[in-house]
Order: sequence, then C-alpha cells, then structure tokens
Amino acid sequence: MSDDQTNNKLGQFVGAKIRAERLAQKLTQSQLALPEFSVSYISAIERGQIHPSLRALEILAQRLGLPSAELIPSHTQSNSTTGITMNSAKNDDAAFELEILVAHTHILQGAAAKAITQLEELATNKLRGSYLIRYHYLLGWAYLLTAQWQACMDALAKAEIIAKECNDDSNSLLIRNLMGMAYAATGDYMQALKTHQYCLALVEKRQPQDPFFLCHLYNQLGQHLAHLNDHDSTLDAFQQALAIIEELNKHEHLQAVYIDIALQYSAASEYEQASISFYKCIELQNQRKPLPLQSEIYRYLGQALMMSDQEKARTYLEGVLQHHSNELDALTQASILTNLAEWFLLNNHLEEAEQYV
Repeated sequence: MSDDQTNNKLGQFVGAKIRAERLAQKLTQSQLALPEFSVSYISAIERGQIHPSLRALEILAQRLGLPSAELIPSHTQSNSTTGITMNSAKNDDAAFELEILVAHTHILQGAAAKAITQLEELATNKLRGSYLIRYHYLLGWAYLLTAQWQACMDALAKAEIIAKECNDDSNSLLIRNLMGMAYAATGDYMQALKTHQYCLALVEKRQPQDPFFLCHLYNQLGQHLAHLNDHDSTLDAFQQALAIIEELNKHEHLQAVYIDIALQYSAASEYEQASISFYKCIELQNQRKPLPLQSEIYRYLGQALMMSDQEKARTYLEGVLQHHSNELDALTQASILTNLAEWFLLNNHLEEAEQYV
C-alpha cells in the first residue's frame, strides 16, 4: 500500500472515530473545537482530510473523555506507521496550510490571542521553507497586536533569518515592515523610521510595486516623523500617501489595480503573492468600499499641520471640505471635521468647535 493510501486510511479512521464519539455525546463541532482549535480544523479531521498532531489528539481525546490510545489505530490497522504521525509530506503541507490560514484569519478578524493559540499548537519541527517563514511571521504579528513586544521581535527575527536563507524577498519586506511597526509601538521612533525607510527603498527598486503597501509605508513614515518633530518631512510623507490614494480612486474599480499587481507577480514567478492579489480582486468584484487608510492619513496630516503651522492647518482642512467634499467618503469627512473641531478648541473658539463635533 502506498504512503498516500495508508495516510488516507489513517485519516478516515481517526476522523470517523472522533465524529462518532462527538455525535454520541451530542456535541457540536464548535463545542469540541473551542477554545484551542477552529471549527474548520475539526471538520477537516472528521472528513479525513488532515491528521491531528499528537498533542491535538490528546486534547480531543480528553475532551471526549477517552484515552488517547483509542483514537490511534493499532499496528494491524496500519502496518506502515507507528502512530498518528504522518509519513506523507503532501498531507503535512495541507494540514499546515489550513492551520496557518486559520491563524491568519484570526489576526485579520482582531482575534490575535486565538491566532497565537492556533500557531503554538503546530509541530514546528515539521514545518519547512515558506511554511516556517509564515509561521514565525504570523506569530510575530499576533504578538505585536497583543503587546508582547519581545516575543514579537524574537519571532520576526527568526522569520527574517529563514527568509534570507530561502532568498524570499517578498516575505523579507513584510517582516521588516512589522519590525518597524514594533519599534514604533515601543517608542523607538528613530529605529522605526530607519526600518520603514529601508522598506521604502526596497519597494521603489522592485517590481511589481504594490500601491497599497506603498501608501501604508508613507503613512507609517509620516507618523514616525511626526513623533520626531520633523514637520516638513511629516507633511511630505502624508501628502505622498494621499496622492497614491487619489490615484487609486481614479480607477473605475479597485480590482483593476489588484489584477495588474497579480499579473506582475505572476510574471516574476511569485505565484503565492499573485494568488493573493487575484483573490482580493475576486472579493472586490461586486463591491466598492472606500479606503479606510485615507481617513487615517487625513487625521494624521491634520494633526501634523497643527503642530507646525496652525493657520495653514485650518486653511488646508477647510479647503479640502469646500472643494472635495463630494469625493470624500463619510469616514474621511469625519476625520477632517474632527481635526477642525480640535483646531477651534485649541484656539478657544468653543462655538465653532461645537459646530464640527
């Protein structure tokens, strides 16, 4: 029997056993999964699509009130394995892909703590190449969002070492970006500035250029420069970011931008990044949402202007509202109005401030 056939039988045995015990105890997949695992993970196990790690198997057995040995096929049921450990690298990769995807989803949904739990369950000694890079990158991101600064930097440092060994420039850039954000979060704005300036230099040299990421970098640079009281450079960085957003808004559909990025990544043989861009394009096909970053940048720009030249700040903000109000989404207008209210409040014009609140 081939390794694939053996592993399929193992997966079917374990999945069927877990499903039968769960149904016998009238538990839902959610009740069996949470808080350690995701529902999609349990579902995939029950369908025999992936094999749980020994640690995961122990947790599931304990939750079902069974000895973990009952969930492991005997030697006669599998003559080519000594336990539930998978021999097929292909099946391992499918399991890792699912777990990493679920962790990434947790982060994007604001559940970084769940992502940490999800990632820490993985057997990292079996991860290879890009999976190991993504593992440490996502773990660093989740630690950043939960204010675990040292753990964040340690995870990102590991990710960067592996990315360099694999000559993975795309992931190296993303890792450096998170490092810059981590430096800023701990108040080291000079190091944050240097890190994001390094990222910007890399982006400007390489193809394809992602305008969304470029806009993000200028926004980050503007914030660092504001903390360092370099007002002229702050304004320039925010203006660069807004110029990119205005250019993006000229497209009839944002998906056109993602298609172009995807095609460029594909031509450069960076197929994972190409796939991500195509998926974003598909998601945008039937919707058109304003860029939330635009609102954030206007807020920071207004604050930077007030620190450098308050009269110029008022003139600029009122000018944007007067000449571009029809082009701005509600969130961006709210940011500008808030800045104006703050300006009038700081200058003791309470009645005018109330009009903008």
